[in-house]
Amino acid sequence: MAKLINRKRFFYLICLLLSIITLICDNITYGFNIEPLPSTSINNPNNYSVWNSSNYFGYSLALRRSVNGIVRAVIGSPKERQPITGYQGFAPTIKPQATERSGPGAIYNCPFSFPSVSPSCTRTSPLKLTNDSKIIEDRESLGLSLSLQSGTDVVTVCAPLRMLECTYSYLTHGTCGNSNNFGETWATNPQGGISTTKCQTLDLIFLIDGSGSVNEKDQGNFNRVKEWVKTVTSSFDISSSTDVGVIQYSHAFRNRSLDMQPYITTEVSLGKYHTLTAFNEAVDNISYHSFTTFTAHAINKTVLDFMSGSRYSDKSNQKVMILLTDGRSSDSQDLAASAAYARSLGITIFAVGVADFVREELEIITGSNDRIFTQSDFDQLNQVVGSLQLSISGVLEGGAKKNSSNLLRQSETGFATAMSEVSEKALSWFVWMCSYESMGYSLHC
Repeated sequence: MAKLINRKRFFYLICLLLSIITLICDNITYGFNIEPLPSTSINNPNNYSVWNSSNYFGYSLALRRSVNGIVRAVIGSPKERQPITGYQGFAPTIKPQATERSGPGAIYNCPFSFPSVSPSCTRTSPLKLTNDSKIIEDRESLGLSLSLQSGTDVVTVCAPLRMLECTYSYLTHGTCGNSNNFGETWATNPQGGISTTKCQTLDLIFLIDGSGSVNEKDQGNFNRVKEWVKTVTSSFDISSSTDVGVIQYSHAFRNRSLDMQPYITTEVSLGKYHTLTAFNEAVDNISYHSFTTFTAHAINKTVLDFMSGSRYSDKSNQKVMILLTDGRSSDSQDLAASAAYARSLGITIFAVGVADFVREELEIITGSNDRIFTQSDFDQLNQVVGSLQLSISGVLEGGAKKNSSNLLRQSETGFATAMSEVSEKALSWFVWMCSYESMGYSLHC
Protein backbone atom coordinates (compact mmCIF):
# COMPACT_ATOMS: atom_id res chain seq x y z
CA MET A 1 0.00 0.00 0.00
CA ALA A 2 2.85 2.42 0.87
CA LYS A 3 4.49 1.77 -2.50
CA LEU A 4 1.21 2.56 -4.30
CA ILE A 5 0.86 5.88 -2.45
CA ASN A 6 4.43 6.81 -3.31
CA ARG A 7 3.79 6.08 -7.00
CA LYS A 8 0.70 8.34 -6.99
CA ARG A 9 2.67 11.13 -5.32
CA PHE A 10 5.41 10.77 -7.92
CA PHE A 11 2.83 10.93 -10.74
CA TYR A 12 1.20 14.09 -9.29
CA LEU A 13 4.64 15.69 -8.93
CA ILE A 14 5.47 15.03 -12.59
CA CYS A 15 2.12 16.54 -13.68
CA LEU A 16 2.73 19.63 -11.54
CA LEU A 17 6.21 20.06 -13.00
CA LEU A 18 4.88 19.81 -16.58
CA SER A 19 2.20 22.39 -15.80
CA ILE A 20 4.79 24.86 -14.51
CA ILE A 21 6.96 24.34 -17.61
CA THR A 22 3.92 24.95 -19.84
CA LEU A 23 3.11 28.22 -18.08
CA ILE A 24 6.68 29.44 -18.41
CA CYS A 25 6.93 28.50 -22.08
CA ASP A 26 3.62 30.12 -22.81
CA ASN A 27 5.08 33.44 -21.71
CA ILE A 28 8.22 33.19 -23.85
CA THR A 29 6.90 31.57 -27.09
CA TYR A 30 5.96 33.91 -29.96
CA GLY A 31 4.88 33.41 -33.57
CA PHE A 32 7.47 34.18 -36.27
CA ASN A 33 7.87 34.25 -40.04
CA ILE A 34 10.14 31.81 -41.79
CA GLU A 35 11.57 34.80 -43.67
CA PRO A 36 11.30 37.63 -41.09
CA LEU A 37 10.73 40.59 -43.44
CA PRO A 38 8.29 43.41 -42.78
CA SER A 39 4.86 42.85 -44.39
CA THR A 40 3.74 45.06 -47.28
CA SER A 41 0.26 46.04 -48.42
CA ILE A 42 -0.91 46.47 -52.01
CA ASN A 43 -4.01 48.61 -52.12
CA ASN A 44 -6.69 48.92 -54.75
CA PRO A 45 -5.79 52.05 -56.76
CA ASN A 46 -9.23 53.06 -58.01
CA ASN A 47 -10.93 56.11 -56.62
CA TYR A 48 -14.32 54.63 -55.83
CA SER A 49 -13.43 54.13 -52.20
CA VAL A 50 -16.97 54.52 -50.91
CA TRP A 51 -18.34 51.96 -53.30
CA ASN A 52 -15.41 49.55 -52.98
CA SER A 53 -15.32 49.00 -49.25
CA SER A 54 -16.14 45.33 -49.95
CA ASN A 55 -14.65 44.78 -53.39
CA TYR A 56 -12.66 41.63 -52.44
CA PHE A 57 -9.46 43.09 -53.90
CA GLY A 58 -6.87 40.30 -53.64
CA TYR A 59 -9.44 37.47 -53.66
CA SER A 60 -7.41 35.87 -56.48
CA LEU A 61 -3.70 36.37 -57.09
CA ALA A 62 -0.87 35.23 -59.38
CA LEU A 63 2.80 36.17 -58.80
CA ARG A 64 5.73 35.90 -61.21
CA ARG A 65 9.35 37.08 -60.73
CA SER A 66 11.02 38.34 -63.90
CA VAL A 67 14.72 38.28 -64.76
CA ASN A 68 15.31 41.91 -63.72
CA GLY A 69 14.07 41.29 -60.19
CA ILE A 70 10.65 42.83 -60.75
CA VAL A 71 7.79 40.87 -59.20
CA ARG A 72 4.64 41.01 -61.27
CA ALA A 73 1.26 40.43 -59.72
CA VAL A 74 -2.11 39.87 -61.38
CA ILE A 75 -4.79 40.58 -58.77
CA GLY A 76 -8.50 39.92 -58.94
CA SER A 77 -11.13 42.19 -57.43
CA PRO A 78 -14.35 40.25 -58.18
CA LYS A 79 -16.82 42.53 -56.40
CA GLU A 80 -15.40 45.86 -57.55
CA ARG A 81 -18.07 48.37 -58.43
CA GLN A 82 -18.41 51.42 -60.60
CA PRO A 83 -20.99 54.18 -60.81
CA ILE A 84 -23.48 53.40 -63.58
CA THR A 85 -26.60 54.84 -65.11
CA GLY A 86 -30.10 53.55 -64.52
CA TYR A 87 -31.70 50.73 -66.44
CA GLN A 88 -35.20 49.72 -67.36
CA GLY A 89 -35.61 46.28 -68.93
CA PHE A 90 -37.40 42.96 -68.98
CA ALA A 91 -36.58 42.20 -65.33
CA PRO A 92 -35.25 45.35 -63.59
CA THR A 93 -34.31 43.39 -60.47
CA ILE A 94 -31.51 41.71 -62.43
CA LYS A 95 -29.81 44.88 -63.59
CA PRO A 96 -28.85 47.76 -61.28
CA GLN A 97 -31.20 50.64 -60.65
CA ALA A 98 -30.35 54.33 -61.00
CA THR A 99 -29.04 54.70 -57.44
CA GLU A 100 -27.29 51.32 -57.31
CA ARG A 101 -23.64 50.52 -58.00
CA SER A 102 -22.78 47.46 -60.04
CA GLY A 103 -20.13 44.87 -59.31
CA PRO A 104 -18.63 43.54 -62.56
CA GLY A 105 -15.26 42.91 -60.91
CA ALA A 106 -11.80 43.85 -62.16
CA ILE A 107 -8.28 42.59 -62.83
CA TYR A 108 -5.15 44.61 -61.96
CA ASN A 109 -1.52 44.39 -63.02
CA CYS A 110 0.69 45.35 -60.06
CA PRO A 111 4.48 45.13 -60.66
CA PHE A 112 6.80 45.81 -57.70
CA SER A 113 10.31 45.09 -56.45
CA PHE A 114 12.11 44.47 -53.15
CA PRO A 115 13.16 45.81 -50.72
CA SER A 116 11.11 48.97 -51.34
CA VAL A 117 7.65 47.82 -52.40
CA SER A 118 5.58 50.58 -53.97
CA PRO A 119 3.43 48.87 -56.62
CA SER A 120 1.74 50.89 -59.30
CA CYS A 121 -1.43 48.99 -60.17
CA THR A 122 -3.19 49.46 -63.49
CA ARG A 123 -6.55 48.07 -64.40
CA THR A 124 -6.71 45.67 -67.35
CA SER A 125 -9.60 44.39 -69.48
CA PRO A 126 -9.26 40.64 -70.06
CA LEU A 127 -12.79 40.12 -71.36
CA LYS A 128 -13.71 42.80 -73.82
CA LEU A 129 -17.37 42.80 -74.72
CA THR A 130 -18.56 41.89 -78.17
CA ASN A 131 -21.22 43.88 -79.95
CA ASP A 132 -23.86 41.63 -78.43
CA SER A 133 -26.20 44.03 -76.64
CA LYS A 134 -27.69 41.10 -74.71
CA ILE A 135 -24.57 40.67 -72.54
CA ILE A 136 -24.91 41.93 -68.97
CA GLU A 137 -21.51 42.60 -67.43
CA ASP A 138 -22.73 44.48 -64.36
CA ARG A 139 -22.49 41.49 -62.01
CA GLU A 140 -20.15 39.09 -63.79
CA SER A 141 -17.58 38.83 -60.92
CA LEU A 142 -14.47 39.12 -63.06
CA GLY A 143 -11.51 37.77 -61.10
CA LEU A 144 -13.48 35.31 -58.98
CA SER A 145 -11.11 32.61 -60.29
CA LEU A 146 -7.58 33.04 -61.61
CA SER A 147 -4.93 30.45 -62.54
CA LEU A 148 -1.23 30.65 -63.43
CA GLN A 149 0.54 27.98 -65.45
CA SER A 150 3.62 27.14 -63.40
CA GLY A 151 6.92 28.26 -64.93
CA THR A 152 5.24 30.28 -67.69
CA ASP A 153 3.49 33.63 -68.20
CA VAL A 154 0.15 32.01 -69.09
CA VAL A 155 -2.70 33.32 -66.94
CA THR A 156 -6.42 32.49 -67.12
CA VAL A 157 -9.04 34.70 -65.49
CA CYS A 158 -12.79 34.11 -65.45
CA ALA A 159 -16.05 35.97 -65.01
CA PRO A 160 -18.38 33.07 -64.09
CA LEU A 161 -21.48 35.19 -63.54
CA ARG A 162 -21.59 36.92 -66.92
CA MET A 163 -25.19 36.88 -68.14
CA LEU A 164 -27.18 37.17 -71.32
CA GLU A 165 -30.48 39.02 -71.16
CA CYS A 166 -32.77 37.03 -73.41
CA THR A 167 -36.35 37.85 -74.19
CA TYR A 168 -37.85 35.22 -71.92
CA SER A 169 -35.06 34.38 -69.47
CA TYR A 170 -31.54 35.13 -68.28
CA LEU A 171 -28.60 32.86 -69.10
CA THR A 172 -25.67 32.77 -66.68
CA HIS A 173 -23.09 31.15 -68.92
CA GLY A 174 -19.85 32.75 -67.68
CA THR A 175 -16.70 33.26 -69.72
CA CYS A 176 -12.91 33.17 -69.40
CA GLY A 177 -9.88 34.93 -70.90
CA ASN A 178 -6.25 33.92 -71.45
CA SER A 179 -3.02 35.89 -71.43
CA ASN A 180 0.30 34.49 -72.69
CA ASN A 181 2.33 37.44 -71.36
CA PHE A 182 1.16 37.65 -67.77
CA GLY A 183 -1.70 40.04 -68.25
CA GLU A 184 -0.26 42.50 -70.75
CA THR A 185 -2.69 41.39 -73.48
CA TRP A 186 -5.70 39.09 -73.35
CA ALA A 187 -7.79 36.88 -75.61
CA THR A 188 -11.10 35.17 -74.98
CA ASN A 189 -10.42 31.56 -74.13
CA PRO A 190 -11.71 29.30 -76.94
CA GLN A 191 -12.01 26.47 -74.43
CA GLY A 192 -14.59 28.59 -72.66
CA GLY A 193 -16.84 28.29 -75.68
CA ILE A 194 -19.83 28.94 -73.46
CA SER A 195 -19.12 32.62 -74.05
CA THR A 196 -20.69 32.07 -77.46
CA THR A 197 -23.93 30.79 -75.94
CA LYS A 198 -26.92 32.15 -77.80
CA CYS A 199 -30.29 33.14 -76.46
CA GLN A 200 -32.96 30.60 -77.22
CA THR A 201 -35.45 31.29 -79.97
CA LEU A 202 -38.94 29.91 -80.48
CA ASP A 203 -40.85 28.52 -83.44
CA LEU A 204 -44.53 28.47 -82.48
CA ILE A 205 -47.31 27.03 -84.64
CA PHE A 206 -51.01 27.14 -83.78
CA LEU A 207 -52.93 24.12 -85.13
CA ILE A 208 -56.60 25.11 -84.89
CA ASP A 209 -59.63 22.91 -85.43
CA GLY A 210 -61.89 24.23 -88.19
CA SER A 211 -64.37 21.37 -88.18
CA GLY A 212 -68.12 21.83 -88.47
CA SER A 213 -68.72 21.26 -84.77
CA VAL A 214 -66.81 24.45 -83.77
CA ASN A 215 -69.55 26.79 -84.99
CA GLU A 216 -72.38 24.31 -84.63
CA LYS A 217 -73.74 25.78 -81.38
CA ASP A 218 -72.53 29.35 -81.82
CA GLN A 219 -71.55 30.96 -85.13
CA GLY A 220 -69.06 33.18 -83.32
CA ASN A 221 -66.90 30.40 -81.87
CA PHE A 222 -64.32 30.29 -84.67
CA ASN A 223 -63.88 34.04 -84.41
CA ARG A 224 -63.27 33.56 -80.68
CA VAL A 225 -60.54 31.06 -81.56
CA LYS A 226 -58.87 33.62 -83.82
CA GLU A 227 -59.00 36.27 -81.11
CA TRP A 228 -57.50 33.78 -78.69
CA VAL A 229 -54.62 33.06 -81.09
CA LYS A 230 -53.86 36.78 -81.27
CA THR A 231 -53.99 37.12 -77.47
CA VAL A 232 -51.58 34.25 -76.87
CA THR A 233 -49.19 35.58 -79.51
CA SER A 234 -49.17 39.07 -78.03
CA SER A 235 -46.90 38.01 -75.16
CA PHE A 236 -44.11 36.84 -77.48
CA ASP A 237 -41.49 38.90 -79.27
CA ILE A 238 -42.29 38.09 -82.88
CA SER A 239 -39.96 40.84 -84.08
CA SER A 240 -36.86 38.69 -83.53
CA SER A 241 -36.85 35.80 -81.08
CA THR A 242 -40.19 34.13 -81.96
CA ASP A 243 -41.55 32.98 -85.31
CA VAL A 244 -45.28 32.21 -85.34
CA GLY A 245 -47.42 30.30 -87.81
CA VAL A 246 -51.06 29.18 -88.00
CA ILE A 247 -52.55 26.05 -89.59
CA GLN A 248 -56.29 25.34 -89.82
CA TYR A 249 -57.47 21.79 -90.31
CA SER A 250 -60.69 19.85 -90.83
CA HIS A 251 -61.10 17.22 -93.58
CA ALA A 252 -58.37 15.16 -95.26
CA PHE A 253 -58.47 13.12 -98.47
CA ARG A 254 -56.55 9.90 -97.88
CA ASN A 255 -55.43 9.58 -101.50
CA ARG A 256 -53.73 12.99 -101.52
CA SER A 257 -50.39 14.15 -100.17
CA LEU A 258 -50.31 16.66 -97.33
CA ASP A 259 -49.37 19.55 -99.59
CA MET A 260 -52.44 18.87 -101.72
CA GLN A 261 -55.02 18.89 -98.91
CA PRO A 262 -57.47 21.80 -99.40
CA TYR A 263 -58.75 21.60 -95.81
CA ILE A 264 -55.43 21.30 -93.97
CA THR A 265 -53.98 24.68 -94.84
CA THR A 266 -51.15 26.92 -93.73
CA GLU A 267 -53.02 30.13 -92.98
CA VAL A 268 -49.95 32.02 -91.71
CA SER A 269 -46.51 30.78 -92.78
CA LEU A 270 -44.01 30.31 -89.95
CA GLY A 271 -42.11 33.55 -89.37
CA LYS A 272 -43.81 35.46 -92.19
CA TYR A 273 -44.86 38.39 -89.98
CA HIS A 274 -42.68 40.25 -87.48
CA THR A 275 -45.15 42.80 -86.19
CA LEU A 276 -48.31 42.08 -84.22
CA THR A 277 -50.30 44.40 -86.47
CA ALA A 278 -49.47 42.42 -89.60
CA PHE A 279 -49.89 39.08 -87.86
CA ASN A 280 -53.27 40.01 -86.38
CA GLU A 281 -54.52 41.17 -89.74
CA ALA A 282 -53.53 37.85 -91.33
CA VAL A 283 -55.33 35.92 -88.56
CA ASP A 284 -58.47 38.03 -89.03
CA ASN A 285 -58.51 37.03 -92.70
CA ILE A 286 -58.65 33.28 -91.98
CA SER A 287 -61.87 31.75 -93.36
CA TYR A 288 -63.65 28.96 -91.51
CA HIS A 289 -63.56 25.48 -93.10
CA SER A 290 -66.25 23.34 -91.44
CA PHE A 291 -66.31 19.57 -92.28
CA THR A 292 -64.55 16.81 -90.26
CA THR A 293 -61.61 16.54 -87.83
CA PHE A 294 -58.50 14.83 -89.21
CA THR A 295 -56.19 15.64 -86.34
CA ALA A 296 -53.42 13.09 -87.07
CA HIS A 297 -53.07 14.32 -90.65
CA ALA A 298 -52.95 17.90 -89.37
CA ILE A 299 -50.12 17.06 -86.96
CA ASN A 300 -48.13 15.58 -89.87
CA LYS A 301 -48.70 18.76 -91.86
CA THR A 302 -47.51 20.86 -88.93
CA VAL A 303 -44.27 18.87 -88.73
CA LEU A 304 -43.58 19.75 -92.37
CA ASP A 305 -44.13 23.44 -91.64
CA PHE A 306 -41.65 23.27 -88.77
CA MET A 307 -39.10 21.62 -91.06
CA SER A 308 -39.49 24.41 -93.57
CA GLY A 309 -38.53 27.00 -90.95
CA SER A 310 -35.10 28.65 -91.20
CA ARG A 311 -34.19 27.71 -87.60
CA TYR A 312 -35.38 24.10 -87.56
CA SER A 313 -31.89 22.59 -87.06
CA ASP A 314 -30.67 25.25 -84.64
CA LYS A 315 -30.07 23.66 -81.23
CA SER A 316 -30.89 26.97 -79.56
CA ASN A 317 -34.33 27.00 -81.16
CA GLN A 318 -37.36 25.50 -79.42
CA LYS A 319 -40.33 24.18 -81.39
CA VAL A 320 -43.81 24.38 -79.87
CA MET A 321 -47.15 23.28 -81.33
CA ILE A 322 -50.41 24.45 -79.77
CA LEU A 323 -53.30 22.27 -80.91
CA LEU A 324 -56.86 23.42 -80.24
CA THR A 325 -59.76 21.02 -80.84
CA ASP A 326 -63.34 20.58 -79.71
CA GLY A 327 -64.01 16.89 -80.36
CA ARG A 328 -62.91 13.42 -81.37
CA SER A 329 -60.53 13.01 -84.29
CA SER A 330 -61.69 11.40 -87.52
CA ASP A 331 -58.39 9.54 -87.92
CA SER A 332 -57.90 8.40 -84.33
CA GLN A 333 -56.18 5.21 -85.49
CA ASP A 334 -53.23 7.31 -86.72
CA LEU A 335 -53.13 9.75 -83.85
CA ALA A 336 -50.61 8.01 -81.57
CA ALA A 337 -48.05 7.46 -84.34
CA SER A 338 -48.32 11.03 -85.67
CA ALA A 339 -48.02 12.62 -82.22
CA ALA A 340 -45.10 10.38 -81.20
CA TYR A 341 -43.26 11.22 -84.42
CA ALA A 342 -43.68 14.97 -83.86
CA ARG A 343 -42.42 14.72 -80.28
CA SER A 344 -39.44 12.60 -81.38
CA LEU A 345 -38.30 15.55 -83.48
CA GLY A 346 -38.14 17.78 -80.43
CA ILE A 347 -41.53 19.41 -80.94
CA THR A 348 -43.32 20.14 -77.68
CA ILE A 349 -47.08 19.82 -78.09
CA PHE A 350 -49.66 21.62 -75.97
CA ALA A 351 -53.30 20.65 -76.38
CA VAL A 352 -56.29 22.88 -75.64
CA GLY A 353 -59.59 21.00 -75.46
CA VAL A 354 -62.87 22.89 -75.67
CA ALA A 355 -66.50 21.77 -75.24
CA ASP A 356 -66.76 18.10 -76.35
CA PHE A 357 -63.03 17.32 -76.35
CA VAL A 358 -61.81 13.75 -75.72
CA ARG A 359 -59.36 13.75 -72.83
CA GLU A 360 -57.76 10.45 -73.81
CA GLU A 361 -56.85 11.82 -77.23
CA LEU A 362 -55.31 14.95 -75.73
CA GLU A 363 -53.10 12.75 -73.54
CA ILE A 364 -52.01 10.77 -76.59
CA ILE A 365 -51.18 13.98 -78.45
CA THR A 366 -49.15 15.70 -75.72
CA GLY A 367 -47.65 12.69 -73.97
CA SER A 368 -48.07 14.59 -70.68
CA ASN A 369 -50.99 15.77 -68.57
CA ASP A 370 -48.98 18.88 -67.72
CA ARG A 371 -49.46 20.22 -71.25
CA ILE A 372 -53.24 19.84 -71.46
CA PHE A 373 -55.63 22.77 -70.94
CA THR A 374 -59.40 22.44 -71.11
CA GLN A 375 -62.46 24.68 -71.06
CA SER A 376 -66.15 23.87 -71.32
CA ASP A 377 -66.95 26.65 -73.78
CA PHE A 378 -65.21 28.81 -76.40
CA ASP A 379 -66.01 32.05 -74.60
CA GLN A 380 -63.79 30.84 -71.72
CA LEU A 381 -60.65 30.37 -73.83
CA ASN A 382 -58.93 33.46 -72.45
CA GLN A 383 -58.87 31.81 -69.02
CA VAL A 384 -56.07 29.49 -70.15
CA VAL A 385 -53.94 32.18 -71.79
CA GLY A 386 -51.80 32.98 -68.75
CA SER A 387 -51.13 29.36 -67.83
CA LEU A 388 -50.33 28.44 -71.42
CA GLN A 389 -47.90 31.33 -71.84
CA LEU A 390 -46.16 30.38 -68.59
CA SER A 391 -45.85 26.75 -69.70
CA ILE A 392 -44.29 27.79 -73.01
CA SER A 393 -41.80 29.94 -71.09
CA GLY A 394 -40.90 26.76 -69.20
CA VAL A 395 -39.97 25.15 -72.52
CA LEU A 396 -37.64 28.06 -73.28
CA GLU A 397 -35.99 27.66 -69.88
CA GLY A 398 -35.42 23.94 -70.46
CA GLY A 399 -37.95 22.72 -67.94
CA ALA A 400 -40.61 21.13 -70.10
CA LYS A 401 -38.85 17.95 -71.16
CA LYS A 402 -37.47 15.15 -69.04
CA ASN A 403 -33.77 14.39 -69.37
CA SER A 404 -33.27 17.52 -71.48
CA SER A 405 -30.07 19.53 -71.45
CA ASN A 406 -29.90 23.29 -71.16
CA LEU A 407 -26.69 23.19 -73.25
CA LEU A 408 -24.69 24.80 -70.40
CA ARG A 409 -26.72 28.00 -70.60
CA GLN A 410 -26.66 28.27 -66.79
CA SER A 411 -23.19 26.78 -66.42
CA GLU A 412 -21.29 29.66 -64.74
CA THR A 413 -18.20 28.68 -66.69
CA GLY A 414 -14.99 29.52 -64.86
CA PHE A 415 -16.39 29.35 -61.34
CA ALA A 416 -13.27 27.30 -60.62
CA THR A 417 -10.10 27.05 -62.72
CA ALA A 418 -6.89 25.08 -62.42
CA MET A 419 -3.90 24.31 -64.64
CA SER A 420 -2.21 20.94 -64.61
CA GLU A 421 0.67 19.35 -66.50
CA VAL A 422 -0.39 16.31 -68.52
CA SER A 423 3.02 15.12 -69.67
CA GLU A 424 6.39 15.04 -67.95
CA LYS A 425 8.27 14.91 -71.27
CA ALA A 426 6.36 17.58 -73.14
CA LEU A 427 5.47 20.96 -71.67
CA SER A 428 1.78 20.75 -72.53
CA TRP A 429 -0.96 22.00 -70.30
CA PHE A 430 -4.72 21.94 -69.97
CA VAL A 431 -6.83 24.67 -68.47
CA TRP A 432 -9.67 23.11 -66.51
CA MET A 433 -12.72 25.36 -66.40
CA CYS A 434 -15.50 23.60 -64.60
CA SER A 435 -19.17 24.28 -65.22
CA TYR A 436 -22.40 22.97 -63.82
CA GLU A 437 -25.13 21.95 -66.22
CA SER A 438 -28.82 21.82 -65.37
CA MET A 439 -28.51 23.57 -62.03
CA GLY A 440 -25.60 21.47 -60.78
CA TYR A 441 -26.73 17.98 -61.80
CA SER A 442 -23.61 17.35 -63.88
CA LEU A 443 -20.09 18.75 -63.88
CA HIS A 444 -18.26 19.63 -67.10
CA CYS A 445 -14.54 20.38 -67.28
